[in-house]
Amino acid sequence: MTFNSRTLVQVAFWFGAAHFYIWYVGRGADAYLDALPLAVPLLLVAMATSWVVGWILVPRYLLTGRRVRFGLYTLYALIVSAYLVLGIIVGDFVLSGYRVSDRSPVSLDRPALFLGVYVVVATAVILRMVSHWDDMLAAHQRDRAQAEARLSEASRVAALGRLEILVDRETVRLDIASISHLESAGDYVIVHTDKKPLMTKARLGDLADRLVPAGFVRVHRSFVVRIDAIRSRTAAALSVGHVSIPIGRSYRVGVRAAVEAAGSLGPTGGLDPSGTALENAHPHPGA
Repeated sequence: MTFNSRTLVQVAFWFGAAHFYIWYVGRGADAYLDALPLAVPLLLVAMATSWVVGWILVPRYLLTGRRVRFGLYTLYALIVSAYLVLGIIVGDFVLSGYRVSDRSPVSLDRPALFLGVYVVVATAVILRMVSHWDDMLAAHQRDRAQAEARLSEASRVAALGRLEILVDRETVRLDIASISHLESAGDYVIVHTDKKPLMTKARLGDLADRLVPAGFVRVHRSFVVRIDAIRSRTAAALSVGHVSIPIGRSYRVGVRAAVEAAGSLGPTGGLDPSGTALENAHPHPGA
Protein backbone atom coordinates (compact mmCIF):
# COMPACT_ATOMS: atom_id res chain seq x y z
CA MET A 1 0.00 0.00 0.00
CA THR A 2 1.50 3.33 -1.09
CA PHE A 3 1.70 6.49 1.00
CA ASN A 4 -1.14 8.18 -0.91
CA SER A 5 -3.46 5.20 -0.61
CA ARG A 6 -2.72 4.95 3.12
CA THR A 7 -3.51 8.63 3.55
CA LEU A 8 -6.80 8.20 1.73
CA VAL A 9 -7.69 5.20 3.91
CA GLN A 10 -6.94 7.19 7.07
CA VAL A 11 -8.96 10.20 5.92
CA ALA A 12 -11.89 7.98 4.93
CA PHE A 13 -11.71 6.10 8.23
CA TRP A 14 -11.80 9.19 10.43
CA PHE A 15 -14.48 10.78 8.26
CA GLY A 16 -16.57 7.68 8.84
CA ALA A 17 -15.68 7.70 12.55
CA ALA A 18 -16.92 11.29 12.86
CA HIS A 19 -20.27 10.37 11.33
CA PHE A 20 -20.42 7.29 13.53
CA TYR A 21 -19.95 9.37 16.70
CA ILE A 22 -22.59 11.88 15.70
CA TRP A 23 -25.06 9.08 14.96
CA TYR A 24 -24.05 7.01 17.98
CA VAL A 25 -24.22 9.82 20.53
CA GLY A 26 -27.27 11.50 19.00
CA ARG A 27 -29.51 8.43 18.83
CA GLY A 28 -32.86 9.25 20.39
CA ALA A 29 -32.23 13.00 20.40
CA ASP A 30 -34.42 15.53 18.61
CA ALA A 31 -31.57 16.41 16.21
CA TYR A 32 -28.26 14.72 15.54
CA LEU A 33 -26.45 18.08 15.47
CA ASP A 34 -27.25 18.45 19.16
CA ALA A 35 -24.71 15.67 19.76
CA LEU A 36 -21.80 17.64 18.26
CA PRO A 37 -20.61 19.20 21.57
CA LEU A 38 -20.13 15.69 22.96
CA ALA A 39 -19.24 13.73 19.80
CA VAL A 40 -16.38 15.99 18.63
CA PRO A 41 -14.35 15.86 21.89
CA LEU A 42 -14.83 12.10 22.07
CA LEU A 43 -13.56 11.80 18.50
CA LEU A 44 -10.47 13.84 19.39
CA VAL A 45 -9.75 11.56 22.36
CA ALA A 46 -10.09 8.50 20.12
CA MET A 47 -7.74 10.03 17.54
CA ALA A 48 -5.12 10.92 20.16
CA THR A 49 -5.28 7.48 21.80
CA SER A 50 -5.03 5.74 18.43
CA TRP A 51 -2.04 7.85 17.46
CA VAL A 52 -0.18 7.10 20.71
CA VAL A 53 -0.83 3.36 20.55
CA GLY A 54 -0.70 2.72 16.80
CA TRP A 55 1.94 5.22 15.67
CA ILE A 56 4.27 5.26 18.71
CA LEU A 57 3.87 2.23 20.96
CA VAL A 58 3.33 -0.45 18.29
CA PRO A 59 6.47 0.25 16.19
CA ARG A 60 8.65 1.23 19.15
CA TYR A 61 7.80 -1.63 21.50
CA LEU A 62 5.50 -4.31 20.05
CA LEU A 63 7.30 -4.77 16.74
CA THR A 64 10.71 -4.77 18.47
CA GLY A 65 9.73 -7.57 20.86
CA ARG A 66 9.35 -5.45 24.01
CA ARG A 67 5.83 -6.69 24.69
CA VAL A 68 5.79 -6.03 28.45
CA ARG A 69 6.56 -2.34 27.96
CA PHE A 70 4.05 -2.18 25.13
CA GLY A 71 1.33 -3.62 27.36
CA LEU A 72 2.24 -1.34 30.25
CA TYR A 73 2.38 1.87 28.21
CA THR A 74 -0.81 0.95 26.34
CA LEU A 75 -2.54 0.50 29.70
CA TYR A 76 -1.33 3.95 30.76
CA ALA A 77 -2.64 5.46 27.51
CA LEU A 78 -6.04 3.82 27.99
CA ILE A 79 -6.28 5.00 31.59
CA VAL A 80 -5.47 8.59 30.58
CA SER A 81 -8.00 8.45 27.74
CA ALA A 82 -10.64 7.04 30.12
CA TYR A 83 -10.17 10.01 32.44
CA LEU A 84 -10.46 12.35 29.47
CA VAL A 85 -13.69 10.69 28.32
CA LEU A 86 -15.09 10.92 31.83
CA GLY A 87 -14.14 14.61 32.01
CA ILE A 88 -15.82 15.26 28.66
CA ILE A 89 -19.02 13.57 29.82
CA VAL A 90 -19.13 15.56 33.06
CA GLY A 91 -18.23 18.81 31.30
CA ASP A 92 -20.94 18.33 28.70
CA PHE A 93 -23.49 17.63 31.42
CA VAL A 94 -22.48 20.77 33.30
CA LEU A 95 -22.54 22.95 30.17
CA SER A 96 -26.03 21.70 29.33
CA GLY A 97 -27.28 23.18 32.59
CA TYR A 98 -27.86 19.72 34.13
CA ARG A 99 -30.83 19.19 31.83
CA VAL A 100 -31.61 15.53 31.19
CA SER A 101 -34.91 15.69 29.33
CA ASP A 102 -33.51 16.98 26.03
CA ARG A 103 -30.46 14.69 25.95
CA SER A 104 -30.12 11.43 24.04
CA PRO A 105 -30.16 8.19 26.03
CA VAL A 106 -26.64 7.28 24.86
CA SER A 107 -25.18 10.58 26.08
CA LEU A 108 -26.33 9.62 29.58
CA ASP A 109 -25.00 6.07 29.31
CA ARG A 110 -21.33 6.23 30.32
CA PRO A 111 -20.49 2.57 29.48
CA ALA A 112 -21.97 3.06 26.00
CA LEU A 113 -19.87 6.19 25.47
CA PHE A 114 -16.69 4.39 26.58
CA LEU A 115 -17.56 1.48 24.28
CA GLY A 116 -18.00 3.83 21.32
CA VAL A 117 -14.60 5.44 21.92
CA TYR A 118 -12.63 2.22 22.28
CA VAL A 119 -14.29 0.46 19.35
CA VAL A 120 -12.96 3.25 17.13
CA VAL A 121 -9.54 3.17 18.85
CA ALA A 122 -9.24 -0.60 18.39
CA THR A 123 -10.22 -0.38 14.72
CA ALA A 124 -7.73 2.42 14.05
CA VAL A 125 -4.88 0.53 15.79
CA ILE A 126 -5.65 -2.65 13.83
CA LEU A 127 -5.53 -0.72 10.55
CA ARG A 128 -2.21 0.80 11.59
CA MET A 129 -0.79 -2.61 12.52
CA VAL A 130 -1.76 -3.93 9.09
CA SER A 131 0.15 -1.00 7.59
CA HIS A 132 3.19 -1.80 9.76
CA TRP A 133 2.98 -5.41 8.67
CA ASP A 134 2.96 -4.37 5.01
CA ASP A 135 6.07 -2.25 5.65
CA MET A 136 7.85 -5.17 7.32
CA LEU A 137 7.01 -7.52 4.45
CA ALA A 138 8.22 -4.97 1.90
CA ALA A 139 11.46 -4.42 3.84
CA HIS A 140 11.99 -8.18 4.11
CA GLN A 141 11.50 -8.60 0.37
CA ARG A 142 13.95 -5.76 -0.36
CA ASP A 143 16.56 -7.26 1.98
CA ARG A 144 16.11 -10.68 0.41
CA ALA A 145 16.45 -9.29 -3.11
CA GLN A 146 19.59 -7.37 -2.12
CA ALA A 147 21.08 -10.46 -0.46
CA GLU A 148 20.38 -12.55 -3.56
CA ALA A 149 21.94 -9.88 -5.76
CA ARG A 150 25.06 -9.75 -3.56
CA LEU A 151 25.32 -13.56 -3.59
CA SER A 152 24.97 -13.65 -7.36
CA GLU A 153 27.64 -10.98 -7.78
CA ALA A 154 29.93 -12.74 -5.30
CA SER A 155 29.54 -16.02 -7.19
CA ARG A 156 30.31 -14.25 -10.45
CA VAL A 157 33.44 -12.62 -9.01
CA ALA A 158 34.64 -15.94 -7.60
CA ALA A 159 33.97 -17.76 -10.88
CA LEU A 160 35.65 -15.18 -13.14
CA GLY A 161 38.48 -14.35 -10.75
CA ARG A 162 37.99 -10.66 -11.47
CA LEU A 163 36.61 -7.67 -9.62
CA GLU A 164 35.13 -4.66 -11.40
CA ILE A 165 35.41 -1.27 -9.69
CA LEU A 166 34.80 2.30 -10.79
CA VAL A 167 37.91 4.49 -10.72
CA ASP A 168 37.63 8.09 -11.92
CA ARG A 169 34.37 7.22 -13.72
CA GLU A 170 36.04 4.37 -15.58
CA THR A 171 35.42 0.67 -15.02
CA VAL A 172 38.59 -1.15 -14.04
CA ARG A 173 38.79 -4.94 -14.05
CA LEU A 174 41.22 -6.39 -11.53
CA ASP A 175 42.47 -9.94 -11.21
CA ILE A 176 41.60 -11.22 -7.75
CA ALA A 177 45.15 -12.54 -7.31
CA SER A 178 46.55 -9.01 -7.81
CA ILE A 179 44.65 -7.60 -4.81
CA SER A 180 46.35 -7.89 -1.43
CA HIS A 181 43.86 -6.01 0.73
CA LEU A 182 41.21 -3.30 0.79
CA GLU A 183 41.12 -0.34 3.14
CA SER A 184 38.17 1.88 4.02
CA ALA A 185 38.70 5.62 3.60
CA GLY A 186 35.46 7.34 4.51
CA ASP A 187 33.07 7.13 1.57
CA TYR A 188 35.80 5.48 -0.51
CA VAL A 189 37.72 2.21 -0.51
CA ILE A 190 41.41 1.90 -1.36
CA VAL A 191 42.09 -1.32 -3.28
CA HIS A 192 45.74 -2.26 -2.79
CA THR A 193 47.09 -4.22 -5.76
CA ASP A 194 50.56 -5.51 -6.66
CA LYS A 195 50.98 -2.51 -8.97
CA LYS A 196 49.41 0.49 -7.26
CA PRO A 197 46.52 1.38 -4.93
CA LEU A 198 43.25 2.33 -6.56
CA MET A 199 40.50 4.39 -4.95
CA THR A 200 36.84 3.70 -5.65
CA LYS A 201 33.67 5.20 -4.22
CA ALA A 202 32.04 2.25 -2.48
CA ARG A 203 31.23 0.71 0.88
CA LEU A 204 33.79 -1.72 2.23
CA GLY A 205 31.02 -4.08 3.34
CA ASP A 206 29.62 -4.32 -0.21
CA LEU A 207 33.03 -5.17 -1.66
CA ALA A 208 33.63 -7.65 1.15
CA ASP A 209 30.39 -9.46 0.30
CA ARG A 210 31.61 -9.84 -3.28
CA LEU A 211 35.14 -10.94 -2.37
CA VAL A 212 34.67 -13.32 0.57
CA PRO A 213 33.69 -16.26 -1.70
CA ALA A 214 36.88 -15.56 -3.70
CA GLY A 215 39.19 -16.10 -0.71
CA PHE A 216 39.07 -12.81 1.18
CA VAL A 217 38.23 -12.21 4.83
CA ARG A 218 37.05 -9.14 6.75
CA VAL A 219 39.60 -8.59 9.53
CA HIS A 220 38.59 -5.14 10.77
CA ARG A 221 35.86 -2.59 10.24
CA SER A 222 38.33 -0.83 7.91
CA PHE A 223 40.15 -3.76 6.26
CA VAL A 224 39.50 -6.77 4.03
CA VAL A 225 42.45 -9.07 3.27
CA ARG A 226 43.14 -11.79 0.71
CA ILE A 227 43.82 -14.86 2.80
CA ASP A 228 46.71 -16.26 0.78
CA ALA A 229 48.41 -12.84 0.90
CA ILE A 230 48.76 -13.06 4.70
CA ARG A 231 52.42 -13.60 5.63
CA SER A 232 52.01 -13.90 9.39
CA ARG A 233 49.49 -13.17 12.09
CA THR A 234 48.82 -13.01 15.80
CA ALA A 235 45.53 -12.64 17.64
CA ALA A 236 45.74 -8.86 17.31
CA ALA A 237 47.31 -8.20 13.91
CA LEU A 238 48.54 -9.71 10.67
CA SER A 239 51.00 -8.76 7.97
CA VAL A 240 50.35 -8.45 4.26
CA GLY A 241 53.54 -7.73 2.41
CA HIS A 242 55.28 -5.07 4.47
CA VAL A 243 52.03 -3.73 5.88
CA SER A 244 50.79 -4.53 9.37
CA ILE A 245 46.98 -4.65 9.65
CA PRO A 246 45.04 -4.82 12.93
CA ILE A 247 42.48 -7.54 13.59
CA GLY A 248 39.34 -6.15 15.22
CA ARG A 249 38.20 -7.94 18.35
CA SER A 250 34.83 -8.86 16.87
CA TYR A 251 36.53 -10.33 13.76
CA ARG A 252 39.18 -12.52 15.45
CA VAL A 253 37.18 -15.75 15.53
CA GLY A 254 36.18 -15.39 11.89
CA VAL A 255 39.73 -14.57 10.82
CA ARG A 256 41.17 -17.59 12.62
CA ALA A 257 38.53 -19.87 11.10
CA ALA A 258 39.09 -18.51 7.58
CA VAL A 259 42.89 -18.82 7.80
CA GLU A 260 42.73 -22.32 9.23
CA ALA A 261 40.24 -23.35 6.54
CA ALA A 262 42.60 -22.00 3.87
CA GLY A 263 45.43 -24.00 5.44
CA SER A 264 48.14 -21.47 4.70
CA LEU A 265 49.79 -18.40 6.18
CA GLY A 266 51.92 -17.61 3.17
CA PRO A 267 55.48 -18.67 2.49
CA THR A 268 57.03 -17.66 5.82
CA GLY A 269 55.15 -20.03 8.13
CA GLY A 270 53.65 -17.40 10.36
CA LEU A 271 56.76 -15.20 10.83
CA ASP A 272 57.75 -12.05 9.03
CA PRO A 273 60.89 -12.17 6.80
CA SER A 274 63.22 -11.22 9.68
CA GLY A 275 62.05 -14.23 11.66
CA THR A 276 60.51 -12.03 14.32
CA ALA A 277 57.01 -12.79 15.46
CA LEU A 278 54.40 -10.27 14.48
CA GLU A 279 53.80 -9.31 18.12
CA ASN A 280 56.88 -7.06 17.80
CA ALA A 281 55.50 -5.25 14.78
CA HIS A 282 53.72 -1.94 15.09
CA PRO A 283 50.11 -2.51 14.00
CA HIS A 284 47.90 0.01 12.31
CA PRO A 285 46.18 2.09 15.07
CA GLY A 286 42.69 1.17 16.16
CA ALA A 287 40.96 -2.17 16.41
